[in-house]
Amino acid sequence: MTSGGSEGTSWASSPVARATMRGQSSDSHRVPPKTRALQLTTAAAAAAVLGAVQLLAVHAVDALVRVDVAFRHIGDHRGEQGIAELPGDLLAESAACSGDQCGWHASNRTGGHDRRPRAARTVEAVQNQRVARYGFTPTQLSARAAYLLRGNDLGTMTSAAPRLYPHMWSWDAAFVTVGLAPLSVERAVIEMDTLLSAQWSNGMIPHIVFANGRDGYFPGPGRWECSRLADAAPDYPETSGITQPPVHAIAVQRILDHSRRHGRSTRAVANEFIDRRWGALMRWHRWLAHARDPLGRGRVTIYHGWESGMDNSPRWDGPYSRVVPGEDLPPYTRADLEHVTDLSMRPTDLEYDRYIWLVEEMKRAHYDDEVLPKVMSFMVEDVFVSAIFAVACDVLATIGEDYSKPRADVRDLRAWSDRFKAGVVAAANDRNGAARDFDLRAGQWINSETIAVFAPLLCGGLSRDRERALLRLFD
Repeated sequence: MTSGGSEGTSWASSPVARATMRGQSSDSHRVPPKTRALQLTTAAAAAAVLGAVQLLAVHAVDALVRVDVAFRHIGDHRGEQGIAELPGDLLAESAACSGDQCGWHASNRTGGHDRRPRAARTVEAVQNQRVARYGFTPTQLSARAAYLLRGNDLGTMTSAAPRLYPHMWSWDAAFVTVGLAPLSVERAVIEMDTLLSAQWSNGMIPHIVFANGRDGYFPGPGRWECSRLADAAPDYPETSGITQPPVHAIAVQRILDHSRRHGRSTRAVANEFIDRRWGALMRWHRWLAHARDPLGRGRVTIYHGWESGMDNSPRWDGPYSRVVPGEDLPPYTRADLEHVTDLSMRPTDLEYDRYIWLVEEMKRAHYDDEVLPKVMSFMVEDVFVSAIFAVACDVLATIGEDYSKPRADVRDLRAWSDRFKAGVVAAANDRNGAARDFDLRAGQWINSETIAVFAPLLCGGLSRDRERALLRLFD
């Protein structure tokens, strides 16, 4: 990891990382008890808001092995039981360390009073709430999640949800890989191989890889028409024409970490994978750094809310409101409504018209990276994806150093990490450190109270005062 002063610290020194890394702090940099309590609360509460995103903040923590099966959707709109509905609660259970892990034992409860710090009591309360709600212990939840992973396994990919989302989604696949790695390094490698085999020649990893013989999802490959319209798209497999948050380097790190706990043959599989796929991972990061930061401001530009991984977030209400579907929008039939009972949990028809119109705009631009900035109705600098990218670049750079990859690649990755970290910090409110997206079409900051405001806690870089102010905002 890179190092520096308070304005240039690495992810490892970000507040969420400090709150979750074993040992909490070094002798030379102790986190005040109040701040530490806030940080631990952040790890548990943010998980309950968006489980898989919080996984990014705790990816270095050995204590989270039990929750390696977490994904991004908690209480999402998928309307069916399965993998999609476990992550937030599972992650909240395990992200909150036990009393022993926090260094506090039962002996601290004396005289009928619980003398543990507030953070430890909050952790236990979260655990008890989860067990009361589901009737599962954290270990049982982990076992159930592993069972669901296997149930959704299509052989070379894992479907996000068998009926409503029957294909492979990009950042879902990364979290699937995180979950598979402690169960089977070999199967985790297959998951990432399947995703990377669908990478476009320009470096983009598409947000959907379509599974053969599975229908029931719209927009499907016939609507995207990527293999026909986009020069960079592969002929096979069929994919969508947009991307998702770049968490993949973190998943690869988990594969490599777990492989070291096994024998020679498993380590060989992991080593061969990183040797074989290093170029693909570099092309992916290079594409994001260049094609998706056309203004060089250190923030990833997205052309559809789906690219954020937070599809229906209030963050996009303003940008979506300015998308006007054309009268020549080709007709379509929604498939999602066939799989849910409460239609209020799904987007309205007008909202879906806007989503599909953005796809039409991309198609008419032939998904050309140079044309998209000129024609897209939706064009937003996503501060949270940018923070994720800064972290992912740092993680991949460390992998590159550990596995003797080209020094030029490592330098590029460190430079991209610094650039996008600076972009996130520049998007933070001067008063409280809350990060904001920027609507490039409207030319204005997007101020919304969502988990995205805490993006700087992922990548670091805020001054100490603004970092503390942001933690107080969370509290």
